[in-house]
Amino acid sequence: MKRLFSLTIVALTAAATVTISACSDDFLTSANAGSSRTVDEPADTATLLGFAAAAYHPLLLDCYAPVRSSSGDGKYHSIVLTADLRSDDVYRGSGNSGDLPDLWRLFTFTSEPTQTLNGLWNVCYIGLARSNLFIQACANTVDVPLGEQKRFNAEAHFLRAYYTHLLWKNWGNVPYFTEALEEPFVAPQYRADEVYQFILADLAVACDPDALPMRNDAGSIARASLAAALMLKARVALYQNDAARYPEITNDMATIIASGRYSLLSDFKEIWRDAGEFCEESIFEANHLPKGKDWWGQQGWNGIFGGFGTVLPCMISPSDPKPDAAGFPELATDRGWSFAPVRAEAYEALYESGADTRRDGSINKWKSGTYAPTFQSTGYFLAKYAARRDYGNTGSKDLNYPNNVRIFRYAEALLNYAELVVKHGQADGVQGVTAQWCYEQIRNRAFGNNPPAQPLSEAAVELERRREFLGEGMRFWDLVRWGKAPAALTEEVNIPNTQNPDLSINYSRTFTDLKKYLPIPQSEVDKVRGTAHELEQNKGWD
Repeated sequence: MKRLFSLTIVALTAAATVTISACSDDFLTSANAGSSRTVDEPADTATLLGFAAAAYHPLLLDCYAPVRSSSGDGKYHSIVLTADLRSDDVYRGSGNSGDLPDLWRLFTFTSEPTQTLNGLWNVCYIGLARSNLFIQACANTVDVPLGEQKRFNAEAHFLRAYYTHLLWKNWGNVPYFTEALEEPFVAPQYRADEVYQFILADLAVACDPDALPMRNDAGSIARASLAAALMLKARVALYQNDAARYPEITNDMATIIASGRYSLLSDFKEIWRDAGEFCEESIFEANHLPKGKDWWGQQGWNGIFGGFGTVLPCMISPSDPKPDAAGFPELATDRGWSFAPVRAEAYEALYESGADTRRDGSINKWKSGTYAPTFQSTGYFLAKYAARRDYGNTGSKDLNYPNNVRIFRYAEALLNYAELVVKHGQADGVQGVTAQWCYEQIRNRAFGNNPPAQPLSEAAVELERRREFLGEGMRFWDLVRWGKAPAALTEEVNIPNTQNPDLSINYSRTFTDLKKYLPIPQSEVDKVRGTAHELEQNKGWD
């Protein structure tokens, strides 16, 4: 159920007024793209001076809008799908290898500067630039209560850190800036370790317990919370393998857990239904509404920020489904595009038994004859963000699914704590929280409080992360940070289909440490050639 904070008519400047209708079912508001400002159109400095509290709201909406877009738009570059395609849980799928070739190259680790994730790059930089403007505005407040000012400022720092961390994980060595750029709109490029420090600096502001609540109330549930900021800090520190930060983030995870503000939803499948959005397990979500996009604008900024839905569910659902025959009446009858079919071994061997509710909550098994097999079909499709019949999309249905993308769940806090203790040697019992208890919470929910015996160990925690987060874009990043990606992701696969050879699964791919980062888009390299801030291409891609 959509529950977000509501805003009303606000004055942006003395010369302009932005009208935002209040509606509790909207993404932040019904006009979350209220400003047409982009990275190339920085706000006039005068508009950043002398803000009253109400004038912050349209700028705040600007800052949040790319969270939604990075979850399923920008040339179909969903943060979930683009990570999962690099994992060992799914194949590329779709019509053929030439369908969206940038995603085929992503899957086979053969990306090129002209075939990379330009859409995600652009979305993140727009988010970064808008956050910069908002932070500058917060420094020039008038007649704003200190508590509200601190909260606005902390949210903007969280969002800037969030967008920057996506750039950092995907490209590593990226341009970074903290103020509105002037023509020719170029910024210096930094090494990945430097970018990591910028992220931590922003999170130091966002993690102020006096600035953000541990959990937002129902009226502002989609806004960043202290728990979301602590989760982002843990995610980046673990990915950086920053052992010096491990005691701090162990305490952070214990703080979230001991707060009592979050808990696991008892039925794993229900997390992913409409009623499961912003449930007691949710820490931060990208919210979507079933409306707003049309084909004419899908690839342009007008299409991305002008609508509220996501194309991700359509991309990962099977072609020509007959859901009633398959036993999934909740799935949409509209065609899907068959991307990311799940590998058979993930369904058949990853989970201990059919009693583990996470298997059927994460993977749908389609019987022969109940869908149209396509390239690399296995009969198994991702379930968490599947296109659902009961979502009532309007306009171009493929583009307007309202499935929220769950960015941080309480389950991750539990497994982070367990990993930090058993894998990274951190002290147990912080704030009364134990790794064994965290592990048991995950296992008990999965098996209805009757899990098979499985002792807590480093391998067990790694396995539970894979089972728990399958289809959420987590597996690839875990393999990279654990140093296991070259072995797990280098493969030569030949699975013949005797009935239809065109549907055989046949490919090879090689992952090396250089493939941790994607090639920087060639268009971005070309834009700044000859300026003071030329971009150096990532190693292995030049």
